[in-house]
Amino acid sequence: MLFPRIIFFLPFLAFTRSDPVERNSAAICEFFQHVRAFQEDWWDDIVVAMKTMLQEMITALEPYPEYEEYRKTMQDYVEQGKTIVKSSRLEDKVAFVKGFNERGDQPVLTGSPAKKQALTRPIDHFRSNMIFKVLTEFHNKLLKAADDLERVVRFPDSSSKGELFRLLQQYRTSGIGSLTEEIASRILALKDKYQCA
Repeated sequence: MLFPRIIFFLPFLAFTRSDPVERNSAAICEFFQHVRAFQEDWWDDIVVAMKTMLQEMITALEPYPEYEEYRKTMQDYVEQGKTIVKSSRLEDKVAFVKGFNERGDQPVLTGSPAKKQALTRPIDHFRSNMIFKVLTEFHNKLLKAADDLERVVRFPDSSSKGELFRLLQQYRTSGIGSLTEEIASRILALKDKYQCA
């Protein structure tokens, strides 16, 4: 029974005796891969939420002929969005989400409070979904990955940790908010600095 135990512990000993810099680099590069996957999930969720919101807006606008032109514009955009799927390039997903807001042809909603509420309800649903599902899910995944990274990576002192770890600390203290949206891009921008593929 001694022989199998020796075989089991050999890879473990090799890892513990391997170069700390090499271990740190491997763990950091793996962390970047996770963040990239989280970013992909983030944009997939936003695309789905936006398509749902646009469809709800189209339905909400149907009883109001004064918004017919705008409703058709939304319908055209939903049709364009059918080509944006999970396997689409990240750049195409970002362009789809940002594109509609950049068009600048949204009408001013007028009428009774009940009418305004009916027309803004899909936007309110979209915002709450973004905060309570998409942002929160991304935030939790990133914090867990950061915790896992910091358990594995070892530095001789805190001054040698570098920009990535300062950014993660800043992210932890700021919580969910505007930094949540840009954190993946800011982290991934450091990839080359750590020489990760």
